[in-house]
Amino acid sequence: MPSEKTTRQGQAWDQLAKDGYGDELRLDVLLPENVDEMDVLIFGGDVRVSMPDAPSVKVSAAPPWERM
Repeated sequence: MPSEKTTRQGQAWDQLAKDGYGDELRLDVLLPENVDEMDVLIFGGDVRVSMPDAPSVKVSAAPPWERM
């Protein structure tokens, strides 16, 4: 079930992703649910952002050149 987060003054998208999902690269989950705010780079305080549940990511222990 998606939840909401209220931003802090000066917070950016990557910080929201890091706080919510533990990885700043999870913008692929965060941005499509917040299309009205996609043009914002740095948030002002008290903006509500939808934080949908992120699907788990399968991580391989092999280096990229061995994954093929």
